[in-house]
Amino acid sequence: MTGLICRVRALCVLAALVVTPLVASAPASAATTGDWTQFRNGAAHLGVNPAETVLSPSTVGGLRQRWVTTVASSVFSSPALADGRLYVGGLDGRLHALDAATGAQLWAKPDSALDGDWINASPAVGDGIVYVGINRPASEIWAFDAVTGATLWRTGASVSNIVGSPTLDGSVLYAATTEDQVLALDAKTGARIWDAKPNGGRGSGFYSSPTVAGGKVFAASLNHRLYALDAATGTVLWSLQTGGHNSSTPAGGDGTGYLRPRGGPIYPGDARTRAPRGGGPYGQQKPRPGPPPPPRRRRPAPTS
Repeated sequence: MTGLICRVRALCVLAALVVTPLVASAPASAATTGDWTQFRNGAAHLGVNPAETVLSPSTVGGLRQRWVTTVASSVFSSPALADGRLYVGGLDGRLHALDAATGAQLWAKPDSALDGDWINASPAVGDGIVYVGINRPASEIWAFDAVTGATLWRTGASVSNIVGSPTLDGSVLYAATTEDQVLALDAKTGARIWDAKPNGGRGSGFYSSPTVAGGKVFAASLNHRLYALDAATGTVLWSLQTGGHNSSTPAGGDGTGYLRPRGGPIYPGDARTRAPRGGGPYGQQKPRPGPPPPPRRRRPAPTS
């Protein structure tokens, strides 16, 4: 992240946000290539930045704290970094933009945020627009001008909440709600492209972010299933039963999707056919041997 690492924590009863960037000496030209523009830095959620040129095993020892600042109340989202600005959502229902070099707050939106509004999701940034899901208390998706904070569009998602982060893939923004809903929006206008209910609208929604890879959207539901949807239409292509509640975000790449249910193993599956790969789940616990059975007692032979 251009030598910039951000740590978020809460302070005492004030539950204040502290953003602590750590930097190693680096050329100014690395600023753009080291951006981290959304949760896990990419629609496939692989959590890597191949353009990073500053942080490496040889430079990580030179990290030093540059600034500390306090904004908002408690923060559950991770920050996004783009074009010298840092964006993070707070439990005050506002998206905060900071100067990445100094920590100075540039803006906090929306101005209409009320007590009880909250943001759990991480923002996503692309083409001069920053996106975030806000619960007020029904969920809404907002798009702001990344420089000025001006509202570009907003749209209601559902009466439930947005907990997972929105995923930006080119000109389409994907999001999921806790009410069995995955939706695709035009990133420029907010117009709905499709709105799907993979579980037929029956309970168990999504508490993680949708992942986009290979023309598919992967969404992990609390109903112990991983769904693959057609990215263009929202049609459910297949679903895979997993071994527990899915509150983790899937990762996808090279035709394989990966998911780890809460407390369970990692499931690698073929992104096209849902067939397991690699001989089954990684990290599957083998059954522990139980205590040995009690010795069998011989009955005494009859005496008569």
